[in-house]
Amino acid sequence: MDFESALLEVSKVVTHQDLVWFAASRTVRVAEKVWPMTHKAMHLMNRGTNGIDGLIASATGAALVHGGQTFLLM
Repeated sequence: MDFESALLEVSKVVTHQDLVWFAASRTVRVAEKVWPMTHKAMHLMNRGTNGIDGLIASATGAALVHGGQTFLLM
């Protein structure tokens, strides 16, 4: 399965109560192209050079305070 197809599949199961964290760079560009713009889930992302550790730490922290399901797409 290619990355665009994977994003579309995730978008089908995410609800408005969920949090979706997009990795920077390519993930954001692909999401802008294929993710439904009417989706009501909360969308977050890191900007700049955070590295993999910063990305995972940021998404984990958001997941801990969010309370719903969290999806980290990278």
